[in-house]
Amino acid sequence: MLAFDISGSMLKIANDFLSTKASCNILLYQGDCTQLFPLRSNSLEGILSISVIQWLSEDSQIESFFKECYRCLQMNSTAVFQFYPNSPEHADQFVTVANTTGFHSYLIMDMPHKTPQ
Repeated sequence: MLAFDISGSMLKIANDFLSTKASCNILLYQGDCTQLFPLRSNSLEGILSISVIQWLSEDSQIESFFKECYRCLQMNSTAVFQFYPNSPEHADQFVTVANTTGFHSYLIMDMPHKTPQ
């Protein structure tokens, strides 16, 4: 398994946590998700992305990210991208770009409204 983040401090937290686990085979990698991934094509069985794509603002960044994810996935694999969109249009932007890069995308919204406190 690969844990990928641009933040060295987040990876340190992950490393500190993982060091308490007896048998944990997770490689930590620091890098920019809009650049080429240090992985062979078709090398991943799946992708789980948590709170990453909402930080990508330019269409070119979003497209680069999805292209690299698609390149690294094996045929018939699954990718899940969890994010917090700023608006319905923002969410649609990700689905549109993902579809143009080869994914068959679906948007599932959970609690798409703010609950008054």
